[in-house]
Formats: sequence, C-alpha cells, structure tokens
Amino acid sequence: MAASASHTVQACLRGLGAYLCKSIPGLSVRFEWPNGNQKLNFPEVSLFSGMPKIMNRTPELIAKTAPDAHNKIVATEVIGEIDFKLQMDLWCIDKVQRDTYLLALENAINAAVGDNTGSNNGAGLSLQLTDYYNDWVRFDLDGFQYIDDEAAAQRGERRVKIDLLVNARIIQLRSYYAMVNIETYVGATTEASQMTDDTLDTDLKIVE
Repeated sequence: MAASASHTVQACLRGLGAYLCKSIPGLSVRFEWPNGNQKLNFPEVSLFSGMPKIMNRTPELIAKTAPDAHNKIVATEVIGEIDFKLQMDLWCIDKVQRDTYLLALENAINAAVGDNTGSNNGAGLSLQLTDYYNDWVRFDLDGFQYIDDEAAAQRGERRVKIDLLVNARIIQLRSYYAMVNIETYVGATTEASQMTDDTLDTDLKIVE
C-alpha cells in the first residue's frame, strides 16, 4: 500500500479519539464540526486537523515479512514525517462542566508527567497507534481559548478550543521479490585438456 499523508492524519485522529474516550469516562468524540441544528451529547469533543507540513526522507526499513511461497516480501518503510495542528473543541452544557472536562483533557494529554514510575517525564502524549503499523505519534498542547459568545449562550452550550501539535511518521508497505539463491559461475577449470596454450581462434595484434 502506497503511503498517504491523509491516511497518517486520520490515523492520528482516530487514535487520539479512542485514547480520550478510554481515559475520560462520559466523554464522547466526533470527527467533524457539528451542524448548527444538531443536538450535542455533552460533554463532547470534536477533532479535526489543520494543514499538514510534510517532510519527505529516504525510505527507512522498519520491518519485513519472511518470503512467502512465491519468494515475495512485504516491507514496512518510513518515507517521511508530518507535522500539523489539531483543533480539539470541547462542548459542555455549562462552565462548571467545561472546567471539569478541560482539566481532565489536560491531565490525559500530560499523563506521563504524573505517572507512578518515578521517571522525570515531560509534558505531552506519546501514543502508539494499533491501527497504523503500531507506530508512535506525538501530541503536545499548544494552547486553549474559551469561546463565550451570545449565540453559544442562547444554544445552552459552553465551548473551549484546544490546539495540539502533532508529529507522526508517514509509513508505507512495499512488496518485492526476495533474492533467495545466488548462483555464480566462474570460468576456471582443473581439467588438463582445457589448460593448454592453444591460441586458435585468438586474434593477435602487434602494436608498433
């Protein structure tokens, strides 16, 4: 399967959404902006990405299968990296709920800081994507902004926009045939009949 930056982005969104639902009870996730007349399931977050920046690189082999019955190999290769900003909007019914779940989201992203391993871990989230070659992706909080306008108050909702910086690798699968047996033929012999000074069929050129 050829590599696709859009496939990488979507895998990052799915992975983060699954992680947040697992880490924060009662939270639901959507992957599109809600329609104006759509009833939200408070508390809820919507996830969508900004324009990605793609950095190509020389393919790097990270895994490969054994040759199959037809001597074919499937190689897993990294062919680039991608950076993009992810916008996460938290939708709540009131300010109290919003503050509660904003704190929960921050704690989920920065969970490594307060773990019980005793390690001096920094903020941010390194998440392994089980549906994207088990590769690791990085999420870091970049800021947040409360959205309190008249329209939102009339709809009975409170929102906060959270920006995340995402870094991931672009991975592809490539198939090719393995070189299983190499046969080399060398023009040397030990037979006496072949080891003569016969000069028949040999061109002789004298250079003066």
